[in-house]
Amino acid sequence: MMKGTRMLVVDDDPSILEVLGMRLEAMGFDVTLCSTPADAERALHAGAFDVALLDLRMEPMDGIALMQAAHQIQARLPVLIMTAHGTVDSAVQTIKEGAFDFLTKPFVAEELRGKIGRALAERRWARDRTLLRRVGETLASSGRMDHILDLVARATLEATETERTVVFLREKGILDARASAGQSATPLTDLQGAAEAAMKSCARQQVSQPEGRMVLAAPLLVDGAPEGALVVEHLSYVQPTDDDLELIGLFAGQAAVAVKNTRELSRLRSGALAALGRVATQVAHDLNNPLGGLKLYGRLLEQRLAKAGDSHGEALAQKMGRAVDRLSEMVADITAYGRPASRIASRSAASG
Repeated sequence: MMKGTRMLVVDDDPSILEVLGMRLEAMGFDVTLCSTPADAERALHAGAFDVALLDLRMEPMDGIALMQAAHQIQARLPVLIMTAHGTVDSAVQTIKEGAFDFLTKPFVAEELRGKIGRALAERRWARDRTLLRRVGETLASSGRMDHILDLVARATLEATETERTVVFLREKGILDARASAGQSATPLTDLQGAAEAAMKSCARQQVSQPEGRMVLAAPLLVDGAPEGALVVEHLSYVQPTDDDLELIGLFAGQAAVAVKNTRELSRLRSGALAALGRVATQVAHDLNNPLGGLKLYGRLLEQRLAKAGDSHGEALAQKMGRAVDRLSEMVADITAYGRPASRIASRSAASG
């Protein structure tokens, strides 16, 4: 059982409540005991719980009604219903109403431990599936890599219930923290070591840190090459499991897809801009010749009308010349757009 897991226990029998509370605390749970449904509702509003054990027969609200009220406050809270008068029918009914499972008093220690463990595991994987789906949907709809990496860091923090997560990316030979969630006093340089180890081995790593902390790291593999790592820093009293390693591997995979998609999009955009530049240059070239002819003809027409004393016609010819000049300026802009940046820079330097 994970130390610090918050459990709500509600029973109107004080002796059962006390004994059950002592037993659960001995298992490592952070237990909140309530003797009335009203106290339980206040506790639910005050903070989140990981699992709840509710007595079936209570007044004025029974365990099923309290469970329904609890799910209005915390929708995914797994609930175990307890009763001293258990039957198959009552067990089936509680599960139909939304309970995770059914416990019969007096409790058998192994049954109690096993059902609580399964309830926590089901809650965790249901939550993790939701987080992975959320990241996947964002990945499909957003082209912003930083936004996706930030979401990966936050989702990993929530899924692993850890202290801090950091997404590292190597750019121009430097391993940089591009996204993070949570807080810790551990220097980023210490976490970079775990990231480097995962990238070097191209495999998930578990690295011990000072003060008993444990760091998990999974590489971001883009086309088989390590481009970064997702690092998870655990509290000293939390022992990571194989499931944690597998989970951060899944989130690291999604981060790697974001990196790959961003680079592919950048490459495609560069190619599209280059092609557009070539088209612009060709269009400008094709326009320059007729515009030059129009400019010349307009100037000749203006001179002839001036000699003939047709001031009105001369003014119209001047307007035509100015319109041709504006078009020529537009062509010059198009030509500059299609010219490589290096050539533009060199021309600017020469003119300066």
